[in-house]
Amino acid sequence: MSSYLFFLGRVNNLCFAEASRVIGTLYPEANFVRILPHVALVDELSEEQAVSLQERLGGTIKIAKVVETTSPLSTEQIEEKSAEVLVNLRKPEVKSLSFGIGEFGRESLDAPNLTRIKKILKSKGISSRFIDSPRYGLSASVLLHQDVEEVVIVKANDQLVFGYTIAVQNIDDWTKRDRMKPRSDRRRGMLPPKLARILVNLAAPTKGERVLDPFCGTGTTLLEGLMVGQEVIGADIRQEAVDQSRENIEWFVSQYPGNYTWDVAMSDATKLTPELLRGTVDAIVAEGFLGPLTPLERELPNMFKGLEKLYLGAFKQWTHILKPGAVVCIALPRVEAGKKVYSLSPLIDSLEKFGYNILLSPFVYDREGTITQREIFTVQFKGLDN
Repeated sequence: MSSYLFFLGRVNNLCFAEASRVIGTLYPEANFVRILPHVALVDELSEEQAVSLQERLGGTIKIAKVVETTSPLSTEQIEEKSAEVLVNLRKPEVKSLSFGIGEFGRESLDAPNLTRIKKILKSKGISSRFIDSPRYGLSASVLLHQDVEEVVIVKANDQLVFGYTIAVQNIDDWTKRDRMKPRSDRRRGMLPPKLARILVNLAAPTKGERVLDPFCGTGTTLLEGLMVGQEVIGADIRQEAVDQSRENIEWFVSQYPGNYTWDVAMSDATKLTPELLRGTVDAIVAEGFLGPLTPLERELPNMFKGLEKLYLGAFKQWTHILKPGAVVCIALPRVEAGKKVYSLSPLIDSLEKFGYNILLSPFVYDREGTITQREIFTVQFKGLDN
C-alpha cells in the first residue's frame, strides 16, 4: 500500500467532498486529508485502486504516487531530487524520456530550472527533453496523448512531497459524452458530465444502487450513473425530454457495451410513485429547473417563490419512493442580485419535518456567462416517524 496525491478541480470543496465520499465508502481504512486547497493526500491504497478512483471521480484532475516526503529544500536540491525521481521512472529499454514538472504550494518561490534537470539527467547518461507548462504542471491533454513523465512537488505543512503522475482524467471520453451524444437541449441549460458524475458519487457511492433523476432532461445524469455501474431511472414531465434521454442512452450502450439496467418514463416529479418506478430508490440525483440564464431582477421574487412551491411538493412526494437512508443530491438555482441573494437554502433547511437531514453543507457552482449559479444540496432521508 502507498500514498497518493489527488489534484482537485476548480470547485475544490465540491471535488474534495466527492472524493471523500467515494473513498470513505469503498476504502474505509484509507486516510484521506486535504493538504492544500486543490490537493489531497490519501494513504493505504494500492496503485490499482488509485487508478480506478481516477476513472470513477468527476472532480479529480489527476493522481500522483508519492515517492518521498522531505523537509524544505532549496531550488537546486529540488532539481536534484526531481532528476532522481525521473531516473527511477525510466524503463531500461527507454533511451530518451520526455518530462514535465508540476508544483503546488511553492508559487512564491523560484521554480525548478528544467534545463538544469535535463543536464543532470544527461550526466547520468539519460537523453531527455522537457515540456514547458504552468507551475501546476502538464495539462490532461499532454499527459493523455504524449509519452511523458511528470514529477509533482507539493509544499504543505513545512514539508515537500515528491511524486509522479500515474493517472489523469480521460478528457477525450468526457468530451465524447458531452458533445457527441445525439440529443442535447441548450435552451434549458447543459449539465456538464463531470458535474453530473460528482452528484452521482455524492448520492450513490456504492456500485449497483438504484438511482432516480426526476428531472432527467436529455439524460446526462443517467449516462454518468450507468458509467459507474448504477441502475438508473429517469423521469421528466416533457415527452420530448423522455425521448431524448432514451435516444442518448441507446447511443451510450452502443458506445460502451455492457449489461445495463435503465428506464425512462414521463411523469411530474411531484407525482412519482413506487408503482410507476417499480419499487423504491436508493438515491435521487438531479439538476432541477434553474430558470432563465440571465433573469431580470424584477422576476426573481416570483421565480423563486414558484420554485420553492415546486420543490417542496417534490421533496414531500419523494418520501414515498426513497428507501430509509437514501441520499438526495440536487443542483438548484442561486442568484446574487445586488446585495440580495436568492436561494432555496431556506427550503432545504425546512425539510427536517419530512424526515430529511442535511448531509453536507451546500456548494456553489458558477455557470460561465450566466448570473444564475448552481447551488448543490445533499440531504439524507431518514424515514418518516410512524
